Amino acid sequence: MNAEGQQDFVLVFRIYYHDSKVVETVSGNAYTRLGESRKKLTPQEVRELQIDKGQTDLEQEPSKLPYPDGFDVALIRKFTDAVRLVGRLGAHTDEEILEQRRLGKSRRSKFIPNVACALLFSTDPGLEFPGCKIRFLRFDGEWEGTGERFNAVKDRWIEGCVPSLIVEAEKLIESQLREFSRLGPDGKFYTAPEYPKAAWYEAIVNACVHRSYGLRNMNIFVKMFDDRLVIESPGPFPPFVTPQNIYDSHHPRNPHLMNAMYFLD
Repeated sequence: MNAEGQQDFVLVFRIYYHDSKVVETVSGNAYTRLGESRKKLTPQEVRELQIDKGQTDLEQEPSKLPYPDGFDVALIRKFTDAVRLVGRLGAHTDEEILEQRRLGKSRRSKFIPNVACALLFSTDPGLEFPGCKIRFLRFDGEWEGTGERFNAVKDRWIEGCVPSLIVEAEKLIESQLREFSRLGPDGKFYTAPEYPKAAWYEAIVNACVHRSYGLRNMNIFVKMFDDRLVIESPGPFPPFVTPQNIYDSHHPRNPHLMNAMYFLD
């Protein structure tokens, strides 16, 4: 523990990424080199690479989920009321505000939500993005076993829209954190949680908001060990961001989703 009574901690925010080179032929086929072999990419794999490189704006693509039946109307109203309060848009309808915040478009008097809107407000975003969920695992010890040695003492799935994922993950992690006490130099005992909330909460938000939703089937993992907390987020680094410049670059993935979260606290 440090002088303030807070336990020194290890929190790992892990990002899946690849640095393989992709070559596209004049016939439209795309290949990547894996070691000494060459692999032809499927149309879906090509699309995921285009999304990761910023060539396709996944957020702005129309959602196939029905509106408003497949959406949390109360959550949408909470969002639009917050936008009205800040932007003085009292005369505008919910759909007009959603369109103004780039969360969909109105076509022939019908509102068409986009992917960002579905991730924010859908009652079941898993219909389009099966990986829009968090798997929480609490392990006994400092390692992760497999097969007969699988040592998880708690294994729980969290599902729902992005705001719901963050709220439920917050509750679950807080319920699993230990507290440590130490005697300070002033002769008083100080109690502090296992990990500072500001650190792990920001990691959870980043994992939910800035992950690659182009990897539709990959979910977020939160793994708690005796000596560390690991948060695994699907997707490579966003375009123009590298391990070398990550502390100085600001090029977040899913900016419209991120901006909307501001109005949901």
